[in-house]
Amino acid sequence: MAINATNTALQTSNLLNGIFTSILSVFGTLFNAYIIQHFYKKLSSSQKRKNINTLMLGQSIVDFYNSAIAGPSNAVYYFGSYHYGSVFEKTLYFKLIDIISPSLYVTSLQISMLCFLLTAIDRLLSITFPVFHHVASTPKKLKTCMVFMWIGSILFSCVGEVFCHIWKNFYNNPSYTIRYHVWILVLDTILVVLIALLWVSTIFTSCSAIKKAFERKKTLRPSEDETAVERNKRKLQEKHLMQMFALMFFIFALAFIPSLIFWFMDNKGLYQENPEVIIAWHCSSTTFALSSACNPLFMMYYAPDFKRKIFFWRKQNSTLVTESQVTSSEVVICIKYGVNKLSGHGNSINNDSTSKLINLLKYHNSVL
Repeated sequence: MAINATNTALQTSNLLNGIFTSILSVFGTLFNAYIIQHFYKKLSSSQKRKNINTLMLGQSIVDFYNSAIAGPSNAVYYFGSYHYGSVFEKTLYFKLIDIISPSLYVTSLQISMLCFLLTAIDRLLSITFPVFHHVASTPKKLKTCMVFMWIGSILFSCVGEVFCHIWKNFYNNPSYTIRYHVWILVLDTILVVLIALLWVSTIFTSCSAIKKAFERKKTLRPSEDETAVERNKRKLQEKHLMQMFALMFFIFALAFIPSLIFWFMDNKGLYQENPEVIIAWHCSSTTFALSSACNPLFMMYYAPDFKRKIFFWRKQNSTLVTESQVTSSEVVICIKYGVNKLSGHGNSINNDSTSKLINLLKYHNSVL
């Protein structure tokens, strides 16, 4: 009776995870394809070849790979196990999936970690060492790093997975535990170190940004009013970027940490003995597909270009004005005192300018 209940639970888990993984893969593929097309156009323009656009493009390609390749391979495994049951494990197709699917999964884990790490390091250098960052970090060099990251991740995961299967009766071999433990231990150690480096660099970058902001505020002189506007814009954009990447990494960590735990449980032999561990592993891989489907939504929300398209509509007869219709000094007063206090500075700007500045501030808030 207990065996039947366990098999039923496994079958239900395979069906639900197959359905959710398929849905997330479809949405993730479409969203990430749109994001890739958007940032590719921006990088094609010589005026918009910035590091952040290159990093977002790289992250979108990783998420597209997870949604279009790694996700469907897991869905095929779930549906096959649900439809054929234990018979599916004896087929040649299952053996191929058993080799390919883990390789794709491990590759996606490593390349995601490396892409997040590269982003954090780039943001760190841009704040702490701006001159060195301007010289050493360019979109072309970032593209080269991403190519080597992909090659290294694919080789590392594929070689390890093939090594586990080409051995004769590898999983029944007495020396299986030693070889498999060594390989997984190396992989887990590398991933844990990458996580630690990423967290430290991200926290240090945030602290440096806050410190720089306070230093700029203290040293700002009245003659730097026009420059202050640009600094405020850059500071706001940097804040949005940090929020976006922090949220993306937080969702990724929620999906990755359970996978790491189940890997250690698998090394101790719990994976094959406890069906509950298998169900938890399936749910973990599904949440990883959820992470790849959510990332393009975060990019759409935080990126100014998408906010202009999605969250900002302007009528033809709108009273909103452009930046060219007001002077830089009026913009500085608007940012310095805010909309609620503009009425108390009638000597500085007239009533007509006040209405213009209120509309302009609303415009900037909606765009940024």
